[in-house]
Amino acid sequence: MLRRRPAYAAAYDALSELDRGFDLRSGGLDVATQDLAVLFETWTALAVVDAFAEALGVEAPARPFGIDAVGADVRLRRGRRHGVHLAGRGVGVEIVNNPRFPAPPALLAQRPDLLVTIRRGGGVRRAVLDAKYRRDDSAGYRRRYGVAGPPEDALGTLHRYRDAIIGAPRVEVAAALFPGTADDAFLRSRLWSSLGRLGVGAVPIRPGDLSGLARLVASLIE
Repeated sequence: MLRRRPAYAAAYDALSELDRGFDLRSGGLDVATQDLAVLFETWTALAVVDAFAEALGVEAPARPFGIDAVGADVRLRRGRRHGVHLAGRGVGVEIVNNPRFPAPPALLAQRPDLLVTIRRGGGVRRAVLDAKYRRDDSAGYRRRYGVAGPPEDALGTLHRYRDAIIGAPRVEVAAALFPGTADDAFLRSRLWSSLGRLGVGAVPIRPGDLSGLARLVASLIE
């Protein structure tokens, strides 16, 4: 009888839909909730694929990185075998999630979040994109870089990726993708300008504002 009432029926349907989205395992409810850092990394990887697809004028794949979704749990598969391949406007792009580069000659094996390889004509470029959910909003950080951004240890990791990942071609750009807005203040900051000068920097990214990512993608495929 209650389900005949409009408000109750709407609430019942919404809760039923949510309940179906969860995975019931062995009779118990295992929501498999990801922490926010993992959720941000997953969303960022998919946003990067969409940004490159849009820039190339092609449709993004339906299941990038061999995506696995069980209820509320979404996982992206790692390695070159599950990489995303896009081609359009005379440019080919490969995006690999968590590729592993063996230790020699570096002391440690390197495993960036995303490795992007861009082929245009006879030229090949590589870029590393690392999702960093943590953000430093301290006054000292803002004085040094002009705006809030990823922690300094994350920036140090980008330098290591750029220098330690060898092979042809070398990594030209290493960027941290962190929660933020690509406003005028950020575009004047050292975090943004250093991408062009040093090949290492940061790009703010959030739902509703992917303009910074779009600028980075355009610079990589031009």
